[in-house]
Amino acid sequence: MDRETKIFAFLERLGFNTTRLRWKLYSWQKRRENRQGGIQLPAVLHWMKYPHKHCMHCGKLVDGDAKTCTQCGRRMPSLYTYRFLRLVGLALPEGAPVTIGAFLVVMAAVFLFEIAMQGPSAIMSPSRLTLFVFGGWNPVLVLGHHEYWRFLGFGLAHIGILHIAFNGIALLQVGPGIESWIGKARMLVVITITQITAGLATHIWYFEILYKRLHELHAAQMTTAGASGWLFGLIGFGIALFWHQVGVGRMYRDILVRWAIYALLFGFIMGANNAAHVGGLLGGLLLGLVPRESTPRAPYWNHIWNAAAFVSAALWLVTLGFLIQCVYVNWTPGGVAPG
Repeated sequence: MDRETKIFAFLERLGFNTTRLRWKLYSWQKRRENRQGGIQLPAVLHWMKYPHKHCMHCGKLVDGDAKTCTQCGRRMPSLYTYRFLRLVGLALPEGAPVTIGAFLVVMAAVFLFEIAMQGPSAIMSPSRLTLFVFGGWNPVLVLGHHEYWRFLGFGLAHIGILHIAFNGIALLQVGPGIESWIGKARMLVVITITQITAGLATHIWYFEILYKRLHELHAAQMTTAGASGWLFGLIGFGIALFWHQVGVGRMYRDILVRWAIYALLFGFIMGANNAAHVGGLLGGLLLGLVPRESTPRAPYWNHIWNAAAFVSAALWLVTLGFLIQCVYVNWTPGGVAPG
């Protein structure tokens, strides 16, 4: 037994976790060998030769042959699979908000197609027809034509560059912290459910209350779009999730409370769809009360979350299918219906 092995054995008997120290020594040794042999990997790829891996759930450094994380107990990929996943994800660092990023990409793509159909005028003010084509919510289309996919679809379309810029910046401020806490799959569930509650609140306010009671309002003009419904859903979920936290969690909760208040006031001043905002916020608050893994019935709730994530993914795929079909059938250059 060499000196280094004896030192590590002694430290482990004292109760020290030597995994990180072994990793550091190994990395120093490999860098020295590379310099001596003239082999120099780019700095971003040095991890390719490390015999350890990070847990993709909690970030814990574990041995390369470990099958489960020593900290959170989650299943770990093999070392070769881990290296491949990291290599594929070089442009997206570990812990990055994958779900939020995917929705931002889809939102940006939808907005670019709005501009492609209508022209430069859609940058500031998409026409009503353009919003119809790209998933905008309207009681005539939803109830009259049974296009229920718009309950989710209107969360992807936006009414101009300022609208999508505000929502995008807000999502980047609010979303990553929540997604890093609950994971990608559960983030998808939260987005889906709160978008649905935002759509239901929109229906109740714009149709059941305004349209049925104030007949001078034309249903065709009741058009809404934007991701702010499920943005408020994330805010509500985060408030409930971090309500009893201390330290950083408490500070994050207070930030979300201020976000909710300021955004509601801003929406009221701008005449935005505050019904969707309140619906998403309430949906997120209720969803944030669902018990977490620390409860005795954690396996039961894990199964529910996993099933809900599968259903959510299926719903969004169906929504995208109907959206693509709607665009294909109703594409109108200029964004104005022919007279």
